[in-house]
Amino acid sequence: MKTTLVAATGLLLLTACGQPAPPPPPDFAAEHKAAMDAFMAGWNTGSVDGLDGAVTEDFERRSPGGMTVSGRDGIKQLMTDMRTSYPDMQVVLDESYHMKDVSFHLWTFTGTNTGGGEMPPTGKSVKNSGATLLRWREGKIAAEIVQFDALAWQTQLGYTLVPPAGGEAAAE
Repeated sequence: MKTTLVAATGLLLLTACGQPAPPPPPDFAAEHKAAMDAFMAGWNTGSVDGLDGAVTEDFERRSPGGMTVSGRDGIKQLMTDMRTSYPDMQVVLDESYHMKDVSFHLWTFTGTNTGGGEMPPTGKSVKNSGATLLRWREGKIAAEIVQFDALAWQTQLGYTLVPPAGGEAAAE
C-alpha cells in the first residue's frame, strides 16, 4: 500500500511537471503606452499632434462642475487653453492601473496661473491631486472621466466661497 502511494505520488508529480506553464496575462499597460505617452505629452508639453493616433475622433471628457469636452479637437483645445493659463503645468501620474478597455490613474497637477485664459491670471501656484478613468476603444482613448477638488484648486488661486446673501432666512 505504501509503495503504491509513493509510486502514484511520483507519477502525479512527473505528469504535473510536464504541463506547459499558462500564458502570461496580457500587459494592457504596454498596449496603452503609446497612446498614454501622446496624451500626457499634450498636457505636459502642449504637443497635441500625437493625439490624432491616441484619441478617438468622438472622444468625450467629463470633469467637475459639468465641464465637458467633445471630440478630438475639443481635447486639443482644452490642453492648449490649460497650457496658456498655466504655462509651467505638469501632470504626474502617481499610480496607474490598466485593463483591456479601462484604465485608472491617480495624478498630481502643478502649475502657476500666469497666462491669460477665461479668467484673469492670478500669478498663484496650484498643486492638486485627482483621479481619471479612461475608456479605451481599439487602442485609443475614447472617454475620460476626471475627478478632483475644484474648490481646493480655486482657493489656491485666491478665490473665496461667499455664502448667499441672507443665509437660510432669505430662502424662507
